[in-house]
Amino acid sequence: MIKAITVLQDHLLKRTIPTRVICDRLATDRTAIYAWAHGRGFPHRLNARALILLFAEHGIELDYNDIYQQSLAVSELETAV
Repeated sequence: MIKAITVLQDHLLKRTIPTRVICDRLATDRTAIYAWAHGRGFPHRLNARALILLFAEHGIELDYNDIYQQSLAVSELETAV
């Protein structure tokens, strides 16, 4: 089965940037990152801005649409991390 995810979810599931680094930068816990990765919530606007800046520091272009809009199609098996 195919489902749609956001670009942010894809990066979080692939751990493009380690969860620990994201948690430290955003002053949040791993459960929030896990929820965002699995589509059980989204970062609020200030955290979204911090994520955009953090990913930019690592050479990854990310914008608000990439955080909130489901634009990638993936199989359910790929997201079952």
